[in-house]
Amino acid sequence: MLIIAPVIIVLNIVIGFAGAVKQKDVQPEKLRNGLWHKAGFIGLIALAYVIEYTAQYADLGFEVPTVLAVCAYVIVTEIVSVFENLCVLNPDLADSPMGAIFRKTPKVVEVEEGEKTDTAGLEW
Repeated sequence: MLIIAPVIIVLNIVIGFAGAVKQKDVQPEKLRNGLWHKAGFIGLIALAYVIEYTAQYADLGFEVPTVLAVCAYVIVTEIVSVFENLCVLNPDLADSPMGAIFRKTPKVVEVEEGEKTDTAGLEW
């Protein structure tokens, strides 16, 4: 889990950047904010590790599986974001069986609505 979380974070950054390039909408401020968001995830994982490590020496009467829980949260969050970014790259994914799972996420809805009209507002 400690390896998968950072890998999927990097994957999300790369695919998100590719989507921005495709849409000709690369915005340094958005990239910077996204990187800070990802740094927050890494910091959260580090904090969970410190809490779990410290709990070994403090007799709490129970185990604190924080690293596993935090990594699972980060992975699930990033999976949703990666799929949204993939829909930007390939709008057909929004109509796929996987797309049905993520149907209500903002970017998938945006891609689906964007497909219905062209830039002149005409129906396809």
